[in-house]
Amino acid sequence: MAPTENKKTENPMSIVKEHIANRSFSRIYLFCGSEQYLARQCMNNLVNAVIPDRENSMSYTRFVSEKCDINTICSDMVTLPFFDEYRLTVVEDSGYFSSSNDKLKEALETVGEQNIVIFYEMNIDKRTSTYKAVQKLGTVLEFETPDEATLAKWIISRFSEDNLQIQRGVPEELILTAGDNMLNLSNELEKIRSYAMEKGTVTLDDISLLCSGKIEDKIFEMCDAIGRHDEKSAISRYNDLVALKASPMYIISMISRHFRILAQLSFIQNGRDKALPARDKAMLVGIKPFALKKYLPQLNGESTKALLKKSELCQAADYAVKSGQLSDTNSVEKLIISLL
Repeated sequence: MAPTENKKTENPMSIVKEHIANRSFSRIYLFCGSEQYLARQCMNNLVNAVIPDRENSMSYTRFVSEKCDINTICSDMVTLPFFDEYRLTVVEDSGYFSSSNDKLKEALETVGEQNIVIFYEMNIDKRTSTYKAVQKLGTVLEFETPDEATLAKWIISRFSEDNLQIQRGVPEELILTAGDNMLNLSNELEKIRSYAMEKGTVTLDDISLLCSGKIEDKIFEMCDAIGRHDEKSAISRYNDLVALKASPMYIISMISRHFRILAQLSFIQNGRDKALPARDKAMLVGIKPFALKKYLPQLNGESTKALLKKSELCQAADYAVKSGQLSDTNSVEKLIISLL
């Protein structure tokens, strides 16, 4: 068995690889964090290493969500393996780490050397007795969304698996288009790889052609058009959002968020914090560092006072709906016109 990891691991992927390579497993694992794609990928690698032939094994049990009965789980994770080196119990989205569960905590303390228990939980409270028990007895693997540079390297490595050449700027453009969620990025990568396989090269045009525009992207483009007082483009983007069945209240909230971020950035750019690194500015306004380059150009020609006024118009539009003065559709359309 592997030694217990008592603190948050700096590189959870490396920890999993090391445990698999050395076949030195912890008795208990907790996979958690904001980056579900990496967490699930590493968990599956670990499961396959412990029980390679799950379908034919009697030493493997998986509990998911509503099937996570505490008594059955506690019994299973102390049962001895049957014709296997280990007995593996996998528990996903149980909810037992969002609040303390003394029964589970006590059961974790009895897990034997021939048992491995894996928890996959996206909602956790580190103050709970169950979390602290895993932290003490096993390995906590917290997966966070990688920074833009790491994501770019990952994208390049995925394309290189098929010997695909990539045009300069492709990784960055793909992140801007699909966001930093690795599951979304993986789905977009598969489409691009299939399309580019025959020609052997991935270009910026391929991303524009193949990557589906998210509702958030359409809203951003609409707000950009509003900032440029381009009525035709703004209305066109709004019609796109209607076709995508975006909720009028969601559009209002996203427009409000957009101009709130711009007002905050304007205050930073014109104040004593203007020399801060881009990463720190992004953190202050609640956006990802890679998104900062999309927002900053929209500050041109707009004062902080004007942006705050637009933010107030958004709040008024929201209130008009909630107070029954206007329908949600009328309110969002009126808002767009007033912002132009």
